[in-house]
Amino acid sequence: MTINSPSHALEDFLPILSWLPHYKAEWLRFDIIAALSVWALLVPQSIAYGSIAGVPLQFGLYAALGEGWER
Repeated sequence: MTINSPSHALEDFLPILSWLPHYKAEWLRFDIIAALSVWALLVPQSIAYGSIAGVPLQFGLYAALGEGWER
C-alpha cells in the first residue's frame, strides 16, 4: 500500500490541478466551440427524455448532469 502525498491527494480530488498548468491558451477557442455544441444537443435531448419518462422536464436535465460523475 502506498501513501499519497498531500499534493497528489489534492489532485485526485481536483483533477484540474494536474492538467491546467499544461493547458495552452490557443485551445480555449476550440474547447468553447465543443462545449457549446454539446450543450446545444444535450439540453433538448435531456428535456425530451424527461418528457418520454413522464417526469417533470428538469429531471431529464438532472439525469444528464449525473452521467459524467461516476468513477
